[in-house]
Amino acid sequence: MQAKIQSVYDEGAIEATPLIGARGLSMLVDIDGQRTLFDTGRRGRYLAHNLDYMNIDPDSIDRVVISHGHVDHVGGLEGLLKGRTKPVDVYAPKTAFGSKQLIGFNGIHVSPELAEKVVFHIIEEWTELSEHLFVTGPIVYGDGSESFMVMNIKKGPVVFSGCSHCGVGPVLDVVADKLGIVPRSYFGGVHIGKKEEEKANLIAKEFLARSCTDLHLNHCTSPNGITQLRVNLGLKGVNDFYVGSTVEYEI
Repeated sequence: MQAKIQSVYDEGAIEATPLIGARGLSMLVDIDGQRTLFDTGRRGRYLAHNLDYMNIDPDSIDRVVISHGHVDHVGGLEGLLKGRTKPVDVYAPKTAFGSKQLIGFNGIHVSPELAEKVVFHIIEEWTELSEHLFVTGPIVYGDGSESFMVMNIKKGPVVFSGCSHCGVGPVLDVVADKLGIVPRSYFGGVHIGKKEEEKANLIAKEFLARSCTDLHLNHCTSPNGITQLRVNLGLKGVNDFYVGSTVEYEI
């Protein structure tokens, strides 16, 4: 059996396609005969466009996992709901839920007319989503918290990250403590800015120290961050994961 991971929302998109690259992150994971959408990007219409071009029916998605409440991870949720004919389960840390601001909302917000299309579940601890797929309890950072999705397969745990605001090391250690083996693969964002070369070097050391060297990075990692990680980890271990990119693993 195979597990399939697709990038459906990111700042970058595969060239020479109509796919839209825009600020945000969303990945679709097919495993155990189910589809889980991890985060929803910033804008619902861009998410809907990319899903349509990739022949992904919104109703085929069994659940949504929200890593944290920043708008570039939750803003596309309403767009997904508008494209569905049936309710969907949405898992999120308590800190991801929104509050009204002077302009719009901060965090998850669903308008009353779409409320019947979503069933919310608060992530408080490790939760089994299917036989090989889990979500961690919230890991605290600053004034927020972030949960991570974990796929446990033959080659070892695979981590799905929104931004890794708490740092890469703590995430890898939390997963290793729970599953008894250090993750071998890491997908998503690790929050490296354009001029944060020193931070990139430290993150590379955290990956190397735990032998996690199968990386598929995007979003807040930034192109400069990915380049600097490659300086430390090599070209083969650090891969771009733009919209339209697909990776498959044996379960």
